[in-house]
Amino acid sequence: MTQTVLLVLAEDELSRSIEHALQGAGYDICIAPDRYKAVALMNERNPDFIVLDRSIPDSEVVLLCRSIRWEMKLPATSILLLSDTPHPSDRFMDIRVDDFLVKPVEVDEVVEKLASMKVRLSAGKSKPVLKSGDIEMLREQWTVYVGGGPVNLTEKEYRLLQELLEANGRVLTRDTLLERVWGPQSANIESRTLDVHMSRLRRKLGRSARNIVTVRNVGYRISVFPE
Repeated sequence: MTQTVLLVLAEDELSRSIEHALQGAGYDICIAPDRYKAVALMNERNPDFIVLDRSIPDSEVVLLCRSIRWEMKLPATSILLLSDTPHPSDRFMDIRVDDFLVKPVEVDEVVEKLASMKVRLSAGKSKPVLKSGDIEMLREQWTVYVGGGPVNLTEKEYRLLQELLEANGRVLTRDTLLERVWGPQSANIESRTLDVHMSRLRRKLGRSARNIVTVRNVGYRISVFPE
């Protein structure tokens, strides 16, 4: 099945070059000059990948990524950021950019990067279960089991657990969790709200709650090898 790539690039020449190369690699291409056209094309085409240029104003890039992740709820769409620096800010990582290339880029690099992202995406689909000890999350069924028994979680509790499981042991800061789970509303959410939801989640997980580790003054992580 042909996969669709949406290009949102600031430079016309670069956009045409990447379009030609990706078409030669078998992708279906659509192009948007700005965030508004990009949102319209996402609704219409539901692309598998978005190649996004950091040269577009930061606010436009952030709003577009938020639209993809929270408003339009397109978690399967992978975002490749063309960055001006080798270390994109936490701001972009927190809105779940999947990978990046440092500009200037060669078109072959973009083709190769999308191919590697496609492999990772296929691997993720073949393993739809996230685990930590007795905790099992079946993403496709939106279901969580602890010790083989189902656990009834609210949407926010589920999303918190999903973020921790997908981080696979990495620490997620409090701001990151608020941003990812509450989305654009996070700026108006008190930090204590995160603690309340995390406390409720832990209570529902029972003994397996110890798998969620509090990193003082930073955030939370999940234990990859719980006792």
